[in-house]
This record gives sequence, C-alpha cells and structure tokens, in this order.
Amino acid sequence: MGDPTEHLLVFDDRETAEAVADSLDHHVYAVRVLREALAGDDDAEDAQWLVHVTDPRDLDETARETERRHLGDLAERNDGWYDDADDDDAQEAVASEASSPESVG
Repeated sequence: MGDPTEHLLVFDDRETAEAVADSLDHHVYAVRVLREALAGDDDAEDAQWLVHVTDPRDLDETARETERRHLGDLAERNDGWYDDADDDDAQEAVASEASSPESVG
C-alpha cells in the first residue's frame, strides 16, 4: 500500500472551514479542522482555519493530481485556498496542532 495523500485547505473563518470539512466524504477521507497562524503571521487575529484532509487510498500520480485540483477548486469556491501539505510550513502547522485544544473534529 502506498503513502496516504495529505492536503490543506485554508480559510479565514471557522464556520467556512467546518462547512467545507462537513461536505467531504468521511468514508474516503480523514478530515480535521485546525486553527493555526501560518508562516509570517505574527498576530493571533491573523490565524487561519485549516482543513487537513488525508486520503489513505493508494492513488497513482494522475489521480492524486485530480484530487488536488478538486480540493483546490473546493477551497476557491469557498473563498479559501489550497496549500500543498508537502510544504514544510504546512506540515509543521498540522503537527503542532494535532494535540491542541483548538483542533476540531
């Protein structure tokens, strides 16, 4: 079995992040909503809401790219953006929030 695919969708508010997380198929994805200040954000008011999506399926690169586009489109339609979960800052955000009381879901 291959490595799971991880994705981050970033939003300005909790309600949008939770609505997007709820819209995802939880039979396929593991989904968590987290609050995190992204790289360069010094003010807690600037913290973003992350939807961390893990797909445990063993997908080929074409299917992974299709999934990235789909989730990116979903984020954009909800006034957010897609952040590559392979990015070092994104990985640190998810790791630091994994046990945080701000973690939802």
